[in-house]
Amino acid sequence: MISDTIITPLYSVEKDTAIDFLAGKYDDLKRGTDFWKLRTSFWWEKNPYFNNKMPIGWAIKSVEGTIQGFIGCVFTAMAFGQNHLCAVNLTCWHVEDGYRNKSLELFVAANSYENGDIFFNTTPTESVEKILKGFRYTKYIPSGIELYTNLLPLNIGSFNVFVNKPAINRFLSPFLSLASYANSFLFLKLFSNKKYHIEFGLPEDLNKLDQLWEKSKPDSLVTNLRDALYYQWLSSGKFANKYTILRINENATTIATVVFEKISIAGNNILECIDFWQDVTTDAEKSLTLNKCMIGFLVRNRMKFQNVAFLSFPDYCGSIPKQVFSMRKFRSRNNKYCLALAPEVREAIKSNNIYFTMQGDMNL
Repeated sequence: MISDTIITPLYSVEKDTAIDFLAGKYDDLKRGTDFWKLRTSFWWEKNPYFNNKMPIGWAIKSVEGTIQGFIGCVFTAMAFGQNHLCAVNLTCWHVEDGYRNKSLELFVAANSYENGDIFFNTTPTESVEKILKGFRYTKYIPSGIELYTNLLPLNIGSFNVFVNKPAINRFLSPFLSLASYANSFLFLKLFSNKKYHIEFGLPEDLNKLDQLWEKSKPDSLVTNLRDALYYQWLSSGKFANKYTILRINENATTIATVVFEKISIAGNNILECIDFWQDVTTDAEKSLTLNKCMIGFLVRNRMKFQNVAFLSFPDYCGSIPKQVFSMRKFRSRNNKYCLALAPEVREAIKSNNIYFTMQGDMNL
């Protein structure tokens, strides 16, 4: 009977039970248990901002102890001035038929986590959006500006013009390959500056990343905590192969870090910039040179991304879109919500004094 159910936090010792629920009842794509083991390992076991005293989520349990509903938590760290904030990214909210009248109670339980400072829900359905507004969640744009995505061609030869018509794509392939070479030649001319030394991955001396963060962390901006642990996390495990990290160096000092995620849209692979962080002392002219160097570096290394058709730069990723050639701008739907508990953090969000990349479950 539904009256015999309980809503309870789940901890790491029950991770396998949660994975079975996600793989068996939540996942419409039927990606299987191995996929969810890999993904939740990244969320919890490899996450430097998580420990076994924190819940992995909340569950509706029947009297027999089986899970009939679940909402997961992925913890990240944020900064506001000198204060660190515990961010709770809610994900995988699903309740089985017959237990739906417990859905809101489950949501309330997750939002009542006593050590959470700010809660995120970035992939809501339209019905969930109404609930979030009812709970006084704030709709936000990652940097307080309108969301647009800027596409730059990288390997046009791998562009699928007609997703479900491979024969036509094969016919067009030679012409696209020719266009790809021409595009690369043009971009190598436009972005030939090599003033800054750019590298893939993490430095041997991780202190360089901590030094960049300590030098660049803002006093009044609500943003991710970008210490060395953050970048180590993104580089950990097989699931993290989806991320490409660039370091931009001036002499022996790291002055910027960039994170890309490989995504697929309409059958095309896209390398999307999801985080851009630079030394706050970087002026506009230096930033322009830095960005051009970065794009030139990616074009010169395009064979590393042979099946990637485009680079994608949302408007909130640094100053890149305003400064370089853009093939096409696409307006992006914004349905990102957060709930900050501290009044001063709420005020900063209301004032758009934010830079919320890598929050929510979109990129995790």
